[in-house]
Amino acid sequence: MQILLSQISYWQETFSGEPRWNYALSALLILLSWIFRKLITRILLRITHRILHRWLNNEYSDEFVALLKNPISYLFQIGVLYVALNFIEQPLQAVLFERIENHHILFHIRIIDLVDHLFLFGIIYFHTVLAVRIADFIYHIRIEKANKEAASNLLQLLPMMKEIIKILIWTISFFFILGLIFHVNVPALITGLGIGGVAIALAAKESIENLFASFIILVDKPFQIGDHIKMEKMEGVVEKIGFRSTHLRLPNDHLGVVPNKKLIDEHLENLSVKELHKVLQQFYLEPNLNKEQIIECLCQLNDLLHKNTFIETGGTAYFKGFHDNKLHIQIQYALKNNQDRNSIHQLKEQINLDIYAIVRTSLSKS
Repeated sequence: MQILLSQISYWQETFSGEPRWNYALSALLILLSWIFRKLITRILLRITHRILHRWLNNEYSDEFVALLKNPISYLFQIGVLYVALNFIEQPLQAVLFERIENHHILFHIRIIDLVDHLFLFGIIYFHTVLAVRIADFIYHIRIEKANKEAASNLLQLLPMMKEIIKILIWTISFFFILGLIFHVNVPALITGLGIGGVAIALAAKESIENLFASFIILVDKPFQIGDHIKMEKMEGVVEKIGFRSTHLRLPNDHLGVVPNKKLIDEHLENLSVKELHKVLQQFYLEPNLNKEQIIECLCQLNDLLHKNTFIETGGTAYFKGFHDNKLHIQIQYALKNNQDRNSIHQLKEQINLDIYAIVRTSLSKS
């Protein structure tokens, strides 16, 4: 009994103004959180998964939970560490730095102040990372859907929107850090930035011009991702439209980077519409076909053009006339402007094969 009492009294003794058992509790809490961090993180993620399962498909919910894993784990560990350190509050009151003038303390920094500010920084940082990952996840879903629907407008707009949202998230986080950690008067700072904005705008004149040019490209749509464009000194396929520049894949397979302002100012020719989407086919048949065979061949060709869902309405096949004592057949159609370059070439090939099969069948009946 006396041994037990002596042990209790030992832990009740103070060290640096704090009972020893407070140090033990703090160390135990940190140790347990470190040992069981993966288990607790899995439990939190499982709860999150069950909540999100109602709104997301299984494939998306699993991916979303994977994105949340690290931020949730770090947030949990930061929270536990902060609680554990509060068990030993007295030693944390020690002054790390102080400034004295004329025997008056102007300001001082205690260990607890540093801990509080580091805790706030960690909370803000990992919440920002969490928000950025959510933005990436939403972008992933939307871009996947846009690819399935072949929505070229969204494919062009979504990457830029993602970058804008991420910049806004980090900007808001930066102002939170300035206000909560460094105690900066954020409204006054924003007002000051408005005054100094003229100088910044002058210094970043070219970047701002390129930024506005990127919005003009998105709104006016002189070209889209996947289009083959030609400038005065450069030609290539558009791979990416960014804030400042557009990336082109050149004929030699090198990557060309063109400022957006240059694309707006210079003469630019979009070769994709001319080369890819509008199609004119001409071929000649021997004059040994009778009228009914020609009509049947043209009917089958027009039926092919009308039933193909990748061809715009208005495609036609007709008997144009005679050329060098042969029957001149002409086919005109336009592919829908929602396919990439490779898909268009494959569609053209398949349509040509179908045309060949129809014409060959007609010739075999002659």
